[in-house]
Amino acid sequence: MIVLSTHACRDASRDAAPLEPIREAGIPTLRELAVRPLTLAGPASAAEREFSGLDWYKDELVLLPQYPALGGGVGELYALSRADILARVDGELDAPLSPRVVEMATDEVRARVSGFQGFEAIAFAGDQVYLTIETGWDARGYLVVGRAREQGGSLAAIELDAASLTELPTPARIFNSGFEALTVVPGGALALYERNAPPRTPEPRALRVMATGQAEAPVTAPVATPMAAIEYRVTDASSLDAAGRFWVINYRFPASEDGVSPIIDALARARGRGPTHAGSTVVERLLELRYDPDAGVTLTDAAPIVLELAGASRNWEGLARLDGRGFLLVTDKFPGTELGYVPVDMSKPGAR
Repeated sequence: MIVLSTHACRDASRDAAPLEPIREAGIPTLRELAVRPLTLAGPASAAEREFSGLDWYKDELVLLPQYPALGGGVGELYALSRADILARVDGELDAPLSPRVVEMATDEVRARVSGFQGFEAIAFAGDQVYLTIETGWDARGYLVVGRAREQGGSLAAIELDAASLTELPTPARIFNSGFEALTVVPGGALALYERNAPPRTPEPRALRVMATGQAEAPVTAPVATPMAAIEYRVTDASSLDAAGRFWVINYRFPASEDGVSPIIDALARARGRGPTHAGSTVVERLLELRYDPDAGVTLTDAAPIVLELAGASRNWEGLARLDGRGFLLVTDKFPGTELGYVPVDMSKPGAR
């Protein structure tokens, strides 16, 4: 989530315009990948939905709005079938994708969270689901567990267990920052804080939490694990592969930066950046990480997947793998609701 004033929005738009190239000798040039738009239809296409997370429930891609109960009533998430997504990606379907509604009542959980600022991430473990919540000025993070309910073989609703609501101790107290990424790991779910670089976050760490299924203690106490120091925001995570590797969105939105994060970071200097990034202060890339119960979360040696910039900054907030063929991403409301596909042949040497 990014909170901006009208003035800041104008600044962001201006920053997305062509700039003088930012040059620094010795930085490798990486090939950028264009994001292919997958147009949405219906209520899910409105920018006000402000999507903040993606994950698969069986063969359905679930899109999590930051405010599922926008406007009151029962909250709404949205689901797309894998078959429809693949048909669109393969050119067999030309029409916009029309997600169907998945209900999720949020009133009881919202009432227990002072300064509630929406849901930020979602991850399924079978029919169990983990979600994170962010608050406002006091910048606290929470996790809540729910259960998926089906009707006719499809996901119909998510039932939240308000008693499972657990505060996630943040490694830093930074306004408008929380646990924006979740992924399922052996023994529970791993929540990743969005700011993981010193000096603002002196000791980056992720938190592991496990649902117990017990009424008196629905989740275990969060367990801290070391986290790689990464500049810019980490806004969502994919699922793990068999080796514990997963990908995260790593995004620099200039209008929300406070002058601390560098335009060119150590990772870009070491591993490269793309041509469009050389003329902008925006960074849109995917990084591969690895989770190990003992070593924590580390960067792998895989090259970053650098996205080709396209006009206004795109606040990518959701990430999911697509059958070894690449990734699906979704924005919040900047610059609008955009679902996109990044083709990556994960079978090629060096790709994962």
